[in-house]
Amino acid sequence: MIYGLGMQELLVILAIVMLLFGGKKLPEVGRNLGKAIRGFKQAENETMKELKKAAEGGEEAEEGKKKEEGKREEAEKAEEEAAESGAAQAEEAEEEKGEERTGEEGADEVKSEGAT
Repeated sequence: MIYGLGMQELLVILAIVMLLFGGKKLPEVGRNLGKAIRGFKQAENETMKELKKAAEGGEEAEEGKKKEEGKREEAEKAEEEAAESGAAQAEEAEEEKGEERTGEEGADEVKSEGAT
């Protein structure tokens, strides 16, 4: 018995498959199914190997992750500082423009007073 199926059930399934695919396509379907199963097994084996390596070198991996997190935090701090300094520079530039405008308006008022 395979997966709880008896011989009669397997024969019925085989007969249905033969009717659906025909005798000529059945070997091709079998090959493709075999390739798919082989691919799944290879992927499973590779995953198991990676998990074993990770378990053996888990301490090293954790240290690497901590270093990466530290680098990310430093980069975020640098970005925040750059943004803050950029905002401060923008505010200073706006203030300077405001002062220039005030100076221009005062000069216009003096000119208009002199014309009257």
